[in-house]
Amino acid sequence: AGRCRRARGEFDRVALYIGRLAPHKNIPRLISAFAASSFGGRAGRLILIGGSANERARLKRSTVMPYGVTIQALGPVSEDELDDLLARSMLLVMPSLEEGFGLPPFEAAASGMPVVVSRTGAMGEIPPANATFCDPLSVDSIARAIDAAAALEGAAPRLRHHGDLGLALGRAIGRVDRKSPRLNPKHLVNS
Repeated sequence: AGRCRRARGEFDRVALYIGRLAPHKNIPRLISAFAASSFGGRAGRLILIGGSANERARLKRSTVMPYGVTIQALGPVSEDELDDLLARSMLLVMPSLEEGFGLPPFEAAASGMPVVVSRTGAMGEIPPANATFCDPLSVDSIARAIDAAAALEGAAPRLRHHGDLGLALGRAIGRVDRKSPRLNPKHLVNS
């Protein structure tokens, strides 16, 4: 996805979320924050990737979808579809309340994609040069972080410290049980 991002240069006004739609992933606050953000109010779209059919149904039943904001819950997608979405989207957002590992933000940051994350689990190890951090309990904080990350895409590229990102990934892996399915790439979209 990183190679495609660098070659393309133009991005769709999409904030992408990758993962399960479980309660600890904080999706209702993400939706509220997206609706409150300038990015969401100016024709931005939020695309949710992953989650089981039951999780999508529970989200639909329990969450008030804001009027005038485009939010799509696509469910699991193929690797090719995921690569295409990562290449075209402006930013990745994962404001989890708790997280075991959270590999999608590391991959997105390594490709140069702006990421919005909470400091939970391993995501707190992402260097500040590669992420915009938010308070996952604050809709306002998440909304401000979305707007800040979206603004980065139009500006000159930030200096990426890939060495720092690699060290952070190594520290994060050391904090997670190596036998966890969250480290298996086959499980990334549903972790």
